[in-house]
Amino acid sequence: MFNKEFREVGKQSLFFSLFILFCPAVLSLLPLMSGMSYADFLFPTLQFGLFFWALFMGTSLFSSDKAQGGMEYLLSLPYSRLKIIGIKVLPRLASVFLFFLVYLLLYLNTPDAAVAVPFFVFMPVFFCLFVLGLSLSAGSDNLILLALGTFLLFALHQILATLSVWGGAAVKGLRLQWLNLTPFITETYDVFDWTAVGVVLFVTGLLLIPFLVSFLLSFRKYDIRPAGRYNRRYTGFLAISLLPILALSFLTSAFFLDVEWSDIDYRLTGEQKLIEATPYYLKIHTKDKVLKADRACPSFFQGFLIDEGRYIYDSFAVFDQNAGGIMRLDTSTGKVDVLLRVSYKSWGYWNAYKYGSKIALLSRDAAVLKVIDENTKDVKAIHFRHGYAKKLCHIFGTGLSQGRRFWLIRFWMKKSTVLRLWEEGGVEEIAVSTAIPAYINDILFIHDESTTKLLREEDGRFEVVAVLETVLRGLWIYGLTTEFEPLREMYGISGEKILRLDLETFKLDEVLPTEKEKYYSVVFFRPGHFYLEERDRKNKTFSVYRLEGKEAEFIRTFPEADSENYLHRIILTKGGILVRRGKKIKAYGFPGLNELKFKGL
Repeated sequence: MFNKEFREVGKQSLFFSLFILFCPAVLSLLPLMSGMSYADFLFPTLQFGLFFWALFMGTSLFSSDKAQGGMEYLLSLPYSRLKIIGIKVLPRLASVFLFFLVYLLLYLNTPDAAVAVPFFVFMPVFFCLFVLGLSLSAGSDNLILLALGTFLLFALHQILATLSVWGGAAVKGLRLQWLNLTPFITETYDVFDWTAVGVVLFVTGLLLIPFLVSFLLSFRKYDIRPAGRYNRRYTGFLAISLLPILALSFLTSAFFLDVEWSDIDYRLTGEQKLIEATPYYLKIHTKDKVLKADRACPSFFQGFLIDEGRYIYDSFAVFDQNAGGIMRLDTSTGKVDVLLRVSYKSWGYWNAYKYGSKIALLSRDAAVLKVIDENTKDVKAIHFRHGYAKKLCHIFGTGLSQGRRFWLIRFWMKKSTVLRLWEEGGVEEIAVSTAIPAYINDILFIHDESTTKLLREEDGRFEVVAVLETVLRGLWIYGLTTEFEPLREMYGISGEKILRLDLETFKLDEVLPTEKEKYYSVVFFRPGHFYLEERDRKNKTFSVYRLEGKEAEFIRTFPEADSENYLHRIILTKGGILVRRGKKIKAYGFPGLNELKFKGL
């Protein structure tokens, strides 16, 4: 009997192989398919053909016996029902695995353009169709009815898998869109959270068990009388066995689904509170407690960060909703206020600029500027036209001229044109800067090849008030607010020197010489705290200096694993230094950079 089953399945496998090899040759000859080769059709044909092959291998378990009237003889053999199933299933299982291995080998050597169905879609569907078809194989003599029944069971199986995985994710406050998958996986495997993929595949396999158990228990009392009684028994066993498996699937999802550590971002605020931000939740850690932001919190911070003590302002994005905007977080209560929500395709988070209680947000195509009042949440839209309207731009300053508000805009180019946008929608070209321009103390810094010009706004025009005989780089400041006193000094980099600029006399003084093999960056925090980062890539160290007057006070050196790796880096913040080493995060607070301890980490 065993040999007979292998011979029968072998013949069927041979005919299927010949069909798969022959079908692409026919398709490549069709007039509508001209220009496509045999190889272009082979792999897609194999993919879709294997779905039907798995379905046929499962549902046809007893088809030849029923067609020949041999079911009574089969049941009379001196074998247990379980052994009969084993003898008949084993050849089919071997064929299914053999074709799957052939598919896998071809998949690994096939260009992406020829892959009709991603691997993590094909694999669960392929084996689910086989197992579900197998579980129904004794319920009818009609293969068409068995195929339709299998598709219905597949739909039920997917619904149960969805409920289990999504329910477990909901317990953790997660959304599966951010895990780039659903129980019926549709994305390419290289963007997956592998823990989530494992959970989905495990739950998918786990939920096949009730269908197999129902088949085995029902077949123990199988006879050749009408199938209605058998099918009722199968349905009863299925309903009973599904309940514990569903509970186990839900518990598995709830226990194992979690945030990948690569999705976690950390911010240390000026009040030395640690913000843990992910696409799913936002937590505020202090020494004594952990505060979770309220349910109104959008997905996660995007980089436009303004720290004003109790309140943190940032832009956010919710990619699965194609939305973004500006949010305000109260770090004392966890309350989140969405000040503005817009279409993410139209607005860029890098174009936001805060001054006082107002936030200006510029569209990606630089054609609309919206001004939000954080107190009233009123929004004013300003439309304007200019030849640069399709280029990415950035607001870097604002001011008043003769009672009218204006905003200064620069573009993401090596040589940037500086524009002034007036509140009534007018646009004015101010200058061209070869390095990133800045606007400090109502003074516009413009650079050419060898000098930095300082321009002050008077009676609607920018007039040159000083010229520095050097290009002073690194003066840009994001997210300024006008509520602080004017700065007395500013620091920048010129050639091989760190220079201090007196903003009253415009005199330059050397603070510190630089070394060619090291990378330097001046970091500024309102109301007037300046720090110097020194990254030694050869020795892999990170040093911090405090800049004040004409002095650079050395604070501390940290060993740095990889300054280019987002997950292994050192970040200088308003409250201190964050040292990240993959899953591990350490915080050191200003002024002495002593290590800070936080509850929940």
